Amino acid sequence: SWIVDQAKPACRAFYLEHVFAPLRAQGYRNFFFDTLDSYRLAPGTPLERASYRQGLITLIEAVHRSDPRGRFILNRGFELLTALTATDGIVGVAAESMYSGWNQRTGQYVAVSPTATRQLLDRLEAVRRSGLTAIAIDYLPAAERAQAMGLAQHIASQGIVHYVSDGAL
Repeated sequence: SWIVDQAKPACRAFYLEHVFAPLRAQGYRNFFFDTLDSYRLAPGTPLERASYRQGLITLIEAVHRSDPRGRFILNRGFELLTALTATDGIVGVAAESMYSGWNQRTGQYVAVSPTATRQLLDRLEAVRRSGLTAIAIDYLPAAERAQAMGLAQHIASQGIVHYVSDGAL
């Protein structure tokens, strides 16, 4: 994976001008901001990672200012929620692999540990309490349709919008 340094104003300006503006011109207004926790994997000091985080917040705020009618879902944007709200267009937070995941590098489905599941459930519950929609995206082989349906029902019973797909989505 590549981690884009949104802490740099020039990088944000590039995305606003060359990614979001053309999409807006085509009529797109709502966006799914993917893998917003990746900045934590970037090398550097805690201060540099805090700058990455602030850069993401600034980018999302700028996208919203460019069209205040736009609505956004954050994928693993938990750390951004203290600074972003529905007034910034945020309607939900998604998280992948609550119970069953997909490892893109190995091409294999993976079971998620109960500890990691509990942590994710707690975070999604906090999302719900904040008034936003909590979304879980889990992965199972396409041939395991009955298991996928059972997993989807289990996630739904926890008050979470549920998607279960195969590794190719």
